[in-house]
Amino acid sequence: MDHFTTNLQILRTAANQTQGKCAEDNGLERTTWSNYENGHSKPGFADLLKIAKYFDINLTRLVEEDLRKDAKLMKQRTKQQSAKAPVSNVMNEPVAEYQSLSKRINELEKAVMALQGKAGKKR
Repeated sequence: MDHFTTNLQILRTAANQTQGKCAEDNGLERTTWSNYENGHSKPGFADLLKIAKYFDINLTRLVEEDLRKDAKLMKQRTKQQSAKAPVSNVMNEPVAEYQSLSKRINELEKAVMALQGKAGKKR
């Protein structure tokens, strides 16, 4: 999830939404959303799906691509949309993509846990 935190903030600001509104629309606490944007925590797969649907974006783009280059385009697109972006039919995308992302998320979670364990031992 190299670009997730930056992309989340870009998408939210392009949609002219507050963290609180985005969190509420996705069934999350505002602090949880803030932690996602600040990189203090990362969403599980179910929340990633909700967020991708909410912003009508492909999961791969949300997680792996740097959307800063597309920020202007997104602002133009979201101006034409309602305050809440339409829910896309993400479930029609290839299942392999979700399985691949799920596997990558699990690997990243294991790596973070390993790093946290090493940090705890140094204390």
